[in-house]
Amino acid sequence: MKLVLAACLTLSLAPAALAAPHPKRGVASGHYLSSRPTVLSQLGATWAYDWSATVPAHSDAPAWVPMIWGPGSLKPSVLAALQTARRSGRAHELLGFNEPDSASQSSLSPSRAAGLWPQLQRTGLRLGSPAPAVATSGWLGQFMALAHARHLRVDFIALHYYQDFTNPRAVPELRRQLLAIHRHYGKPIWITEIGALDVRRWHEPMQHSPTPGLAAAYLRRLFAMLDALAFVERYAWFTDDCWSDSACGRFSSLLTRRGGLTLAGRAFQSAA
Repeated sequence: MKLVLAACLTLSLAPAALAAPHPKRGVASGHYLSSRPTVLSQLGATWAYDWSATVPAHSDAPAWVPMIWGPGSLKPSVLAALQTARRSGRAHELLGFNEPDSASQSSLSPSRAAGLWPQLQRTGLRLGSPAPAVATSGWLGQFMALAHARHLRVDFIALHYYQDFTNPRAVPELRRQLLAIHRHYGKPIWITEIGALDVRRWHEPMQHSPTPGLAAAYLRRLFAMLDALAFVERYAWFTDDCWSDSACGRFSSLLTRRGGLTLAGRAFQSAA
């Protein structure tokens, strides 16, 4: 998923509400990283990305992780800039192609992605695998088999998950899947998109009507589970301008339209 939206925010976050920032905890946001990165730092996010390889102009942003979104991003100037960012210490990791199993995203076959992968390796950055829209679609397995056969470097596995956040069994089920994936590949895992989306938009059932309270409760259970798994190195909560009733991501929003904290935002900020 890739949303890039703009808004004018006024933010008032109570410093006393902040928990100590957790090194795993980040945000996937096309809006806040580029326009209001201090919002993310005040929320307690220690890293962020916006689906691009453009170095943020703000120096007060959380740790930035670039992404090669698709083949169109593989330009000599972009790769040279990433090498410069690595040498300066501005970047340490690089995320691979975004949802290549989705026709509306980078839309790449495993073979095509593997053929392009050596260009990412030449940046010298630590590399995360392409992140499929559906972790269990089979795309990742095919790509990783090609990577193994061709001796390509993949340093960690990147995954996306959007569950029925109203289901009390969602978090234990995710834990089961993550354990299985880690056993299979033996590599660290990053969840580079996860949030409280209304999955009925994609014709998926939900056990209960989604509410802000259920979204906040899901976030707390989710973070506690991910923080306890040593092989999960990082995770990014998806948030952007998703405030309208019709927007599938409004329950995932950490901030209101006026810049105050939502229930999910309070949970994100205060999660131990």
